[in-house]
Amino acid sequence: MLHGRNPTHGTELCTVVETMYSLETLEHITGNVKYADAIERVAYNALPAQITAAYSGRQYFQEANQVTISEGDRNFTTAYKNAVCYGLLTGYPCCTVNMHQGWPKFVENLWLATPDNGLAAMLYAPNEVTAKVANGKKVSIDEQTDYPFKGNINFTIHTSQPVAFPLHLRIPGWEKKAQISINGKMYSHPKGDQMAVIKRTWKNGDQVEVHLPMEIRTNRWFENSLGVERGPLVYALKIPGKWNKLGEEDSVPVWGVKPQAPWNYGLVINHKDIASSFQVNVDSNRPDYPWTDKNAPVQITATGKRIPSWNLYNHYAGPLPHSPVRSYKPKEKITLIPYGSTTLRVAEFPVILNN
Repeated sequence: MLHGRNPTHGTELCTVVETMYSLETLEHITGNVKYADAIERVAYNALPAQITAAYSGRQYFQEANQVTISEGDRNFTTAYKNAVCYGLLTGYPCCTVNMHQGWPKFVENLWLATPDNGLAAMLYAPNEVTAKVANGKKVSIDEQTDYPFKGNINFTIHTSQPVAFPLHLRIPGWEKKAQISINGKMYSHPKGDQMAVIKRTWKNGDQVEVHLPMEIRTNRWFENSLGVERGPLVYALKIPGKWNKLGEEDSVPVWGVKPQAPWNYGLVINHKDIASSFQVNVDSNRPDYPWTDKNAPVQITATGKRIPSWNLYNHYAGPLPHSPVRSYKPKEKITLIPYGSTTLRVAEFPVILNN
């Protein structure tokens, strides 16, 4: 969904929302961890990046390497020259009527009932659920967390009387080894890509803590480029942008965004220890709305070099150089932030040769 054959080709907003709904349906039917992982990948990355913070505008298409937002033809098929611009009517109008479904349906699928009369925490986010378990006994579970930016998830059980039921906890496929504690005592160290099940009699005030160490991961994409991930989040180059009103459609503004800093960076990587190439900085205070470049709760510092031959082409980041790429430019510190917090971005990076 976020990375494709060509990072300059667009992903449609309706496709984002519909993909989430399809995955949520598959999650209901199968209970498969992989579908829940995919839901979070879309919801915590692609969905917020395509919609303005005030929900007053959206893109029809978004690009993984999106370094400018302007009107004009691009090298992928679309009938609209303003398909990547922000507005309510840019591109097809179906996105405007569908975009509001993403978050509510995500919330609806945080918890599922299980065939053994228990509850399953399938997706992670701050919430409180009230449900019937065992033989129809009512319980409430308060979930406190700064996920997806941090890996600690705390559950508090509220019940009027002791009740026995299984609590299923998703351990994501990207996690190597999680930690689960109950009332402050270590309970288990489950591996990733499974549901960890706790069967016990729960009392009012019992607490469960899940710790998911979020290690830096990298993967290869188009033209052997490098993607950077941590937990469920994809990270991208932070590119400051200036918003410009391009016009109106039916009295609704259409917005473009111009980059205010260089974007054509390749990553300098220590191939013997890739994680050492990145320094993670997590803000202790998470803002109410984290999906803007100014509010991003996590920043990753990396080293990059500019690639002079990589420039704009036909209104987008022109052909991605095949990695590894030679550059004689000086090394610079660059900042990566969550993809969902970006407007302009590079998410698929060329890798610099011989460093």
